[in-house]
Amino acid sequence: MPEIFEGYKDSWRDYLQHFNSCAGVNGWSDRDKCEFLAVRLGGQAQQFYVDLPDMTKLDFYSLTNAFANHFEPEAQASVIRAQLRGRVRKSGESLSALGASIRREVRRAYLGLSSSAQDQLACDFLIDALPDREFRVLIRRFRPQTLEEAMTVAIELDAIEKTEGMVRSGRSVSSVGTNLGGGNLHDVTPNLELSQRLERIEAQLSYLMNSGNSPYRPNMQPSVSMHPPGYHPFRPPGPTCWNCGMVGHMRAQCPSPLKPANQFAGQGN
Repeated sequence: MPEIFEGYKDSWRDYLQHFNSCAGVNGWSDRDKCEFLAVRLGGQAQQFYVDLPDMTKLDFYSLTNAFANHFEPEAQASVIRAQLRGRVRKSGESLSALGASIRREVRRAYLGLSSSAQDQLACDFLIDALPDREFRVLIRRFRPQTLEEAMTVAIELDAIEKTEGMVRSGRSVSSVGTNLGGGNLHDVTPNLELSQRLERIEAQLSYLMNSGNSPYRPNMQPSVSMHPPGYHPFRPPGPTCWNCGMVGHMRAQCPSPLKPANQFAGQGN
């Protein structure tokens, strides 16, 4: 059986679709529909039905048109449009609930538009309803064309924002990744503990590079070098001359006087 329609607080358009679905399942004729609709009304809708002419009550097309004109008038549509333009996401309202609400109101306010046009309007109203300007700009960068696309982007970004908030509050989190149809957004949130460890390691390396008192070289004096002249730790060493000990050329090209060859036996240079 169809649900009860009570008037202005419900959408007549949505209710009629629900009623027709029930009628199709039960195989009702138009006359049956008129009779069942009469017993599935309540509140303002029931009072409106009582005041209708008998001929209207017996013709399903005339009956549904009368309800549409009364409960979905253009004036009411204008009010809904104004409400949509000023719609803002409420505190604690989920994005799914916001999207469903906007979709429903757009259908009521723009009855004459195609479903694709209604979907595009719902997409724009959803983005405009988000209170955070940077959040809105970021979603628009993905250029969503439908309400579903906008919802997908918004939900993913909302999840990332919540995760970032957890990091800022000092909790350790893993990573959040997204793959969106209209564009790719991949955000890896660093593990807080790992970040702190890396900072400590960098500080230790800086100390070792700038101090001769390395804990890993306890017997070495700062002024003593184990490398040949010309060695630099951040430059590829190149060939080392076994005649003079300098870096950058081989013994055969050494400009210094050659030393006895047997002094370098087994070194290959």
